[in-house]
Amino acid sequence: MHDRPGIWLRIFTILTSLAIIAAAPVKPPIPISYATTRITGPLTKNGLVDYVAAFNQHFGKGVTPENNAAVPLLILFRPGSFRGWQSKLFKGKMVTTSIPGWGAMRRKALGITAHDLTGPRFIDFQTFRKHADPAAVSQAAGDTGHLSPAPRYIPGKLYIHPWSAHNHPWVTAWLQVNEGALDIAQAAFYRPRFFNPLLRNLRSEPMANAIGSAWGIFGEIQTASEYLVVRAMLELHRNDIESCENDLLSANHAGILLSQEHMLMSSMAACAAASFPAQADEALANSGKLSTRQDLAYLHKLQMLGTMAPISNVLDTTERWWILSAFQSAAVTNNLAILPIPIVKNRWSQSSYANAMIIVNHFQDRLVNTFKIHSLIGRLIALKKDEAFWRHKSSNPIIVYLVKNLLKDEPLIINNTSNLAARSRMDYLVFALAAYRSDHGIFPDRLAQLSPKYLRAIPRDPFTGKPFQYSTGPTGCTIASPGRFPKRLEVTGKHFHYLPMVVHLSKVGARGSRTDQNEMLH
Repeated sequence: MHDRPGIWLRIFTILTSLAIIAAAPVKPPIPISYATTRITGPLTKNGLVDYVAAFNQHFGKGVTPENNAAVPLLILFRPGSFRGWQSKLFKGKMVTTSIPGWGAMRRKALGITAHDLTGPRFIDFQTFRKHADPAAVSQAAGDTGHLSPAPRYIPGKLYIHPWSAHNHPWVTAWLQVNEGALDIAQAAFYRPRFFNPLLRNLRSEPMANAIGSAWGIFGEIQTASEYLVVRAMLELHRNDIESCENDLLSANHAGILLSQEHMLMSSMAACAAASFPAQADEALANSGKLSTRQDLAYLHKLQMLGTMAPISNVLDTTERWWILSAFQSAAVTNNLAILPIPIVKNRWSQSSYANAMIIVNHFQDRLVNTFKIHSLIGRLIALKKDEAFWRHKSSNPIIVYLVKNLLKDEPLIINNTSNLAARSRMDYLVFALAAYRSDHGIFPDRLAQLSPKYLRAIPRDPFTGKPFQYSTGPTGCTIASPGRFPKRLEVTGKHFHYLPMVVHLSKVGARGSRTDQNEMLH
């Protein structure tokens, strides 16, 4: 009984010591510096760089529920993400799981409530054709005659040419069913920002798993953009020019928004998403239904949409951070299995992890500088130099991985961004030429005649650095691009399928044609 005070004193001393130890800062397994972790904060409770928080702070600055296009688009296309469904990287594959409390976390991150989740949902064409009532389809198209069988897919020509409800009743009825959903998508695409925040369960898990929580909705965005183009071509046939222009401008901005998802895959998808509205824009200019004022007004609106987020930003942040976060997570447990890089040794020292992160940063720095070069031809030249530089260091497994999995994709990215730039610049020329045609009844002999009245400066072909190929004939005029860089600039061992882009603009009152074989490169 007399020892009881001494026991309590010892217990108090032990608890106090444990509290002091717990409160003491934990020394991270690798030094936090610009050379290793690149960013020095924010930090987790364990003293590690919190790359997910850094991503959300960096790209979420100035984003609100009112200006964020991701809010209505996620509600429209991914309502399950607000009810606890999460996609996560597991053994190299994306798997979908249900996590308690996850939906509430996402609603909080995006600043919405459960009440905001109400509204129309998008119905894809395959689902519609299986369950639609043929009588309702005929009524929607205003056609009481014989109804043809439903097409398996939406015909490709409806994306690039005006079409009538009479000839395509199933597509017309499907558009009517999705009218509310498409109106939401159109309004969302006009918003200035797109931010899909990263979430995660554990503070120590790699950033790649958190990226899975926001795994891009680029497929749905691209699809919605394409369907707005289909609706625009129906509106063009009905002479509803204002609605047609609104849908096309919204679809054009979708690709720009998509590039704000700040992932390379999203940037590639943004290039693809821009192809359909670009071709439809040319159908609008070729329709002969716009006056000079309307041609120039639409041209101005296209130019005011802006451009894609620079890919150098993605390389300098997201792509860099997810690799560094993997090394950081591996260093915590000294578990190399976390890394996507095959390493012979089972254990590394702390200095090994630090040196590896320095190599990653050096690699990314060269790549970022390459993509900051304004000239696309200059980028390709710099990329060839990068490839030669790293080839001499191929004995390092980290460099082998980076070259094999990152550097190999860069020529494709350069070609796709060049393709997008060429499409946009050709669109500018098309509407300037259409305005010139409205004023003079003919096309100019040279593109230089469009400046300065119709264009401040004549855009150049990004593939050649020279003016686009241009010719006139009895049926109209033609603008062309080779759709490829000169052979001397092609990166060794990188083989792509190149075909030229050709746009034909017809005389007033005649529907033009487009031969665009340069689909997005595979």
